[in-house]
Amino acid sequence: MSALHLTNRLPSGLTLLSNDFIDHDMADANGEFIKIYLYLLRWSQDASARVSPETMADLFCLTENDVMRALLFWEKRGRLALTWDQDVLTGIDICSPGAPAGESPKTAGRNTSGAKEGDQPDRPVYPMSEIEEFIQEQQGDQLFFIIQQYLGRPLSQTEMNTIVFFHKGLGFSTDLIEYLFEYCVSGGHRRFGYIETVAIAWKEDGVDTVEKAKERCAAYSRLNQGVIRSFGISGRFLAEEELDYIRKWSREYGFTQDIITEACRRTIQNTHAASFKYADSILTRWHEQKVSSMQDIRVLDDLHEKSRKKAPGQGKTAGGTKPASSNRFTHFKQRTYDYDDIEKKLAEKLHASVHSKDGHQP
Repeated sequence: MSALHLTNRLPSGLTLLSNDFIDHDMADANGEFIKIYLYLLRWSQDASARVSPETMADLFCLTENDVMRALLFWEKRGRLALTWDQDVLTGIDICSPGAPAGESPKTAGRNTSGAKEGDQPDRPVYPMSEIEEFIQEQQGDQLFFIIQQYLGRPLSQTEMNTIVFFHKGLGFSTDLIEYLFEYCVSGGHRRFGYIETVAIAWKEDGVDTVEKAKERCAAYSRLNQGVIRSFGISGRFLAEEELDYIRKWSREYGFTQDIITEACRRTIQNTHAASFKYADSILTRWHEQKVSSMQDIRVLDDLHEKSRKKAPGQGKTAGGTKPASSNRFTHFKQRTYDYDDIEKKLAEKLHASVHSKDGHQP
């Protein structure tokens, strides 16, 4: 890939990093994404710099797909505008969030399969007047204080905006929002990106009260604990990728806990490892076979066993006898012996030998 055309809409001569970036974007981005963004900021001041996904991948010991995921992440954040020619990236425009992206072509229609799963959907940006209205009319100041206690740090304006989105956009009450943060933080998750993902999932599942949220969380917690016990995992929280698998099995496939833990048990039996990918292959196959209960699994097991026994060379022959061995001695011509005849000849030989010795004595 050729070098990219890199332009900067920030003041020249400086590598500027806004407070908003530090307050909000650094909390939601991983370290590699931040490195890519800072690198682009630095070299956007030099018109002669030759920047490309290949050079960034080599510099930071990443794959080109990793670099593309970082660029798409910052584009979604509004920090970059990417220019494309068909599916080929040709330019990067660095800008502040919300600033016009210039004459960059629309990105619709290009291949974005490398985008990281779980990116948050676009949400409205509320003016400070609406945030202040929320504080006055919904006791938002008390809610903000409680959430800051959970997180152990002050809230940025962008994070306040997200909380207002939970109330106005998702229709959550302040009590439900408070429980949302309590639930996520108690599970070791303080990132706003993760908390927003949980909130949207609750909305999709019709959770609109604290009672419904507790019921859903209790069921989900039991499922997680069942998977943890089946896999023998201890001393750590489940990773986000592992939680994504569990959500897929329970929400997309609609499997109950006993079916999911049975797949985990078979995974350990076959691989001797807590492989979520292997368990997913089992559950995906069951989903395709319309499994909805443990009885369906037993029926499939029986059919598999019957098919295995009927396979050529398996089990006994039609007459009920065990098939002959197929090793290299099968066609060796076996000798047969008459042991009575052998014993008789040995006795005659011994008798003749004794008489022979008697006849030659002096």
